[in-house]
Amino acid sequence: MNFKKHFEAQSLIEILIGLGVVAVVFSSITGLMYVSLQNSKNSRERALAQTLIDDSSSAISGIINSDWHSLYISEGGVSYWPIDEGVGMAADNKIILDEIFGNNGLINLGSSGNTSLANAWQNDSFCISGKCLSFDGSDDQVIIDISTTSPLDLTNNFTISLWIYPTNNNTSRPIISKTDAGLNLGYKIENNSGILKSSIFSLGTNCVLSAGSLDLNQWQLITVVYNGSNISHYKNGELQGAPSACSISTFKNTEDFLIGARLSDSSKFAGKIDEIRIYQRVLTQDEIYNLFNYPASLTVSNIGGIWRIGEGIEKLDYAGIEFTRYFKVLAAFRDINGNLTSDNGNFDPLTKKIIYTVLWDDKKIEETQYISRTNNNLVFAQTDWSGGINPNQIVITAPNFFDEVSSSIIYTNPDLLTIGLGVPTSSKIDATYHWAWNDLISWVDFYGIYYNVSNNQLFGVASSSIGGISTNCLDLDTCATSNYQVKISSTTTVNYNEGDLYGYAWSPAIGWISFNCNQIGVGGTNNCSNSNYKVKVATSTGYFSGFAWNDAIGWISFNCSDLSICGTSDYKVKMNFESQYNEGYLISSIFDSGIEKGIVPLSIVWQGTLGTNNIVKFQIASSNSSNGPWNFIGKDGTSSSYYPLEGSSIPNISIPLNSKYHYNHRYFRYKIFLASTSEAPVITDLAILFNK
Repeated sequence: MNFKKHFEAQSLIEILIGLGVVAVVFSSITGLMYVSLQNSKNSRERALAQTLIDDSSSAISGIINSDWHSLYISEGGVSYWPIDEGVGMAADNKIILDEIFGNNGLINLGSSGNTSLANAWQNDSFCISGKCLSFDGSDDQVIIDISTTSPLDLTNNFTISLWIYPTNNNTSRPIISKTDAGLNLGYKIENNSGILKSSIFSLGTNCVLSAGSLDLNQWQLITVVYNGSNISHYKNGELQGAPSACSISTFKNTEDFLIGARLSDSSKFAGKIDEIRIYQRVLTQDEIYNLFNYPASLTVSNIGGIWRIGEGIEKLDYAGIEFTRYFKVLAAFRDINGNLTSDNGNFDPLTKKIIYTVLWDDKKIEETQYISRTNNNLVFAQTDWSGGINPNQIVITAPNFFDEVSSSIIYTNPDLLTIGLGVPTSSKIDATYHWAWNDLISWVDFYGIYYNVSNNQLFGVASSSIGGISTNCLDLDTCATSNYQVKISSTTTVNYNEGDLYGYAWSPAIGWISFNCNQIGVGGTNNCSNSNYKVKVATSTGYFSGFAWNDAIGWISFNCSDLSICGTSDYKVKMNFESQYNEGYLISSIFDSGIEKGIVPLSIVWQGTLGTNNIVKFQIASSNSSNGPWNFIGKDGTSSSYYPLEGSSIPNISIPLNSKYHYNHRYFRYKIFLASTSEAPVITDLAILFNK
């Protein structure tokens, strides 16, 4: 047999062609594999294996310019939940992502059994592919909030396929469902006392099929097919019993899609679930069997056809020597810096981890590669904040990249989008803590003193038994005679560190009051060698500490802790520093997806730094017209909500979008909100993932 022709006919070549990603992800394969092969004792094997590698490399080289359009499971796929996110995902690890239509789910563990998400998320070794979810059979469920226009409102023809691992076959336990409470409309699949049972409900006309036993404590692939006339069950790719006649088409409803549960039913699924796929068509016997053989398989939808990236073993008999090669498709994760990690960190829905292996005799070559959807035209990736975008990404129709930018937003550096720090004009002494103590004159009341941020000066007059004490000559309009003042050190940054006070206050009764032995103000001299006194303020808390000095009355204490007498008299002086706060927004221009029938935005991922007590949040607007209207909305579909709904987002973690508000819209825009109370947040990269 001519190996070249035989090789090109293999499914793995179809796999390679289907990747459709930049060849750079495989650029190191040949070199790395070659090194391993050079160490082989058998030169003939080495040469044959090298030919295998060269042919693989040739296949990759031929599709450099291809588009990896999407991770469709096959043509007609409407939802695919790999359930690979695990602990480290956004929104407290409660989200599962639909990689096709954005029907993202929210995990609800209830109050018993699995109360910890760490227990609910199972590791790779316990799952079919990547991670999976464990359901306790008590109150666990996944809720997918959808609209009446959702593709999950199946009609006429559909296929539902998923891997399950039942741990309890007692009674009826829902696996998936989309029904109303009265079972008048919708569909469900359940474990009915160890038997697979499917039901379709349509206004009094119900179709039911019970066929195929479910194995306890074992993984098995269940597939339910409805062709408009019959319901059929498959287990591990094999038909189970005879199809059940069913001819209904109206079972659409407005209820949520549930995994592991059914609406108004206390019973819940017990066990593990992985790799859920839903299609709006009937899969063939071969396709169903392939789902069983390649459980983690992905496909690529392209004008040229559909190809599979599949787990599984491919045997190649080449010149009398048996070679084996296969792909393993896993989830990808990134660390806090955005770098890819081996098996933990923050889940990256834009990327897949591919382990590519070649085996012969007792020899093995294995290479790990990463492929990302940011290399195709179904991801908008913004990295240049000065304007302009990658020409291979979404086409911009507006003349400027940003339509509207608040004055606080700064993007003069093309790689950084940030916000200017807000600066308070003044801060006041606390209404409770405003007392200092002196042994001769007793209490000194600093209430009414305020701090001017722009020049670091204290203003106002403190009161005491001997009369007022002025902290600034401007208070008495005496600056022309004596330009005294009390200041916070100019090296101090409010809200960050502790600052020294220096300068003099004035009392007509007792004269100058020094706040620092190392004076820089009115006629002072450095006397720290005699007494190293000063008054300090912790700008993180606002509390004063230390001692001021007056020649007539001696020391003035600003905090009882300095004398260790707080239990006797809990006095102190505190400045309520106003937060440095600023906020701003950026509204993008109009982006044309170029897809006439519209797109479905799925998720947002941003890179950068959040900082402390800062906010980064988003809104999306979409339309079928380049003229709008443009209604910027958040997760709940209103102008008052944002992504994420819970508050501040975190860099490098996917933020699922509520796609039901944007179905079939060709044009879209985004709005970024930034808010800062300390160091400003910075965005270096923004990616919006969408689908056809």
